[in-house]
Amino acid sequence: MVGGVKQLLGMGRTEKFAQIMAAMGSAFFTRRICLLGGGIMAVAAITMVAAAAWLAADRGAPRRRVLAAHLGFAFCFAALYLFHLILYNYNFSDLEGLALKDYDRYLAPYYQAWMLAMLCLLARGARERLAQLATGGAAAVIFAVFCWRGVPAAGFWSGADSLYTLRADVQNRADTMNTVLGWPDRVLVISQGDDATRWYYYRYELTAQVVNGFGGFYGRLGETQDRWDSDFMNLVESENWTLYDYKAVCVPDTLVAYMAEKDCDYYPDRPRGRLSAAGIQPPVRGRADQRHARNALSF
Repeated sequence: MVGGVKQLLGMGRTEKFAQIMAAMGSAFFTRRICLLGGGIMAVAAITMVAAAAWLAADRGAPRRRVLAAHLGFAFCFAALYLFHLILYNYNFSDLEGLALKDYDRYLAPYYQAWMLAMLCLLARGARERLAQLATGGAAAVIFAVFCWRGVPAAGFWSGADSLYTLRADVQNRADTMNTVLGWPDRVLVISQGDDATRWYYYRYELTAQVVNGFGGFYGRLGETQDRWDSDFMNLVESENWTLYDYKAVCVPDTLVAYMAEKDCDYYPDRPRGRLSAAGIQPPVRGRADQRHARNALSF
């Protein structure tokens, strides 16, 4: 964090940081985050609602409360934005950082909370005629936006559900597994070809404890010095494989040993255990052993 702040202030700024900073600045104006468009449009709409709430409130402390709340949300948003600038620089690969991976998912919830807070303050002051007119005006603006942009299928603020097909696919697969899982169960999720996005979704959707995987080399039993703790896993049988950017080298025996080490007790009863549109075979409960050597839970 300290290094990121120093770069933000121009001390030892790297080319990657400068490029991400430029991308974050541009994204606030150009990257669609809500029905109206970019972040600048969201902040403008929120500020208009805050102004209506300020006019609707009684003079004195109530108006100061609205102003303080709006400015407080604005300050926290600026801090959140700068935090994600630093996050993209240090926690993401060059390609993902420059693409601002999951930008909408990280920031959209804050815009939603900010808007809802201002609407609540507006509703609180809706006791007099002017306040009632302001509340009606806000409702009319929302209705006009729906007529202009279309009613979103995924909620008041966000886009249509067609934009969330990946999350919906994970949710459907997880719902299938949740019929036989419980909170005490420990599951090793192997999502081949993943860049961690699906893995993180499974952590939210599965009714079980998703254990972390490993990275590096674990090709021989007992030799753990060349592996490290990670989160998601792309399993390969050789370090020479170039199919995935992020990979964990292992063989059936070491995968079984790792599952036993993590105390995993659910994995499908057929080799590879892949979920499909047709469903899955019922999983079996048991500890990792040789007869389940290839039966890690994979999606």
